Amino acid sequence: MANTVTWLDFRFIRCLQKCSLVLTLVFAVGCSSSDNPTFDPNVVSNLELLPNDVPLISKGQELQLQVTATNALGDEVTSAMVTWTSSDPNVLEVSSAGLISGISGGTVTVTAQAGSVSQTLDFRVVDLTGTWVGGVDPDNVTYTLVQTGTSVDG
Repeated sequence: MANTVTWLDFRFIRCLQKCSLVLTLVFAVGCSSSDNPTFDPNVVSNLELLPNDVPLISKGQELQLQVTATNALGDEVTSAMVTWTSSDPNVLEVSSAGLISGISGGTVTVTAQAGSVSQTLDFRVVDLTGTWVGGVDPDNVTYTLVQTGTSVDG
């Protein structure tokens, strides 16, 4: 598709200081992103990580993170190569596919990166292990740990 040139303004302006005429020509060139040779639809400009509402997991729990990469137009970039890292793998491990596993109690940040774009999620891993002091067989007990409206079942 050829670019379309539209003449927006064509006016003569009198320059009072130099007593000469200045011709100003203003025009706009309309083109789409497909006409722009510098636009690459496979370049990631944003990452969205999900779930982003589970800040608390327990030791031994696993959770699959999902990432959506989009370009500057907001279109999904399905070919994006995403790398995952944990700020402390002794507290929380993250696989190359985004599967996180609670290892020990602590606070950690998980980072997903595609090219120069990165996004982070913070997690707190809680260690619910200990000595059982109840009258019920501990293998038959369920618990629910609740913090700020987020539930972690185990």
